[in-house]
Amino acid sequence: MKWRITALGLIVLSVLDVGQGDAIFVRTPDNVSVLVDGGPGDNILQSLGPVTGFFNRKIDLLILTHPDADHLEGLIPVLRRFKVKAVLRTDSVKESAAFAKFEELIRQNNVQDIKIYQGDIVKLGAASDLYVLWPPRGELNQSKPNESSLVAELAHGNYEFLLTGDIGSATESKILASVKPEFIEAEVIKVAHHGSKYSSSLPFLQLARPRVAAVSAGQNNLYGHPTPEVLARLQEVGAQILRTDLSGSIKFLIGGRGLVVTPTR
Repeated sequence: MKWRITALGLIVLSVLDVGQGDAIFVRTPDNVSVLVDGGPGDNILQSLGPVTGFFNRKIDLLILTHPDADHLEGLIPVLRRFKVKAVLRTDSVKESAAFAKFEELIRQNNVQDIKIYQGDIVKLGAASDLYVLWPPRGELNQSKPNESSLVAELAHGNYEFLLTGDIGSATESKILASVKPEFIEAEVIKVAHHGSKYSSSLPFLQLARPRVAAVSAGQNNLYGHPTPEVLARLQEVGAQILRTDLSGSIKFLIGGRGLVVTPTR
């Protein structure tokens, strides 16, 4: 196991502390940089610098899981300040000023705008792949954008990170019925919808069997995320629970020492 991981090189995945929202930064051994969602407002700018390098102004891929403000808004200052090669997203849209500005900046900056769906594979270097698990083409629910969130598994060697957006239990059931189990099993899961009780169903967690569960939520948020129900289900499947509201940004590293987790608080 360890010799194989060493040969693959170091991959770093950071669940960023952006308050009540989601933002995840990934850097692969081939120096491919990926930002999944941007959180609300411009909170991301404080937590992004330490993981990108304060003088770096390039990001290869921006991935928008769905266009709700707590995932979308932070991508606007990123598009203004960074040279972005491509945006990956579905056809999900939202009638909001933030979404209109997001699309305007994509056009103005000549960023590649690529639509991805279930079954697509995004190569992130020689040994890192992103497998898109949801939504299927034609399955968009514009009235419930959470349920059309991009769900993907980032695979690197023998390790997998499961990225779940804001899906609820009904969509988790659809994924269980349409995706091979090996693409759901993961060492680390980004807990869906900030730990809402309507997500992270027990059957989904039992198949994923994560060693570590990362919850992205704001301190003292109005929704009570993560909820006691979800925390209990995560404990039932034996996952170590880490929370940005308690630990700050959470960094996962895979290298010669296996999986290493380093919260910032």
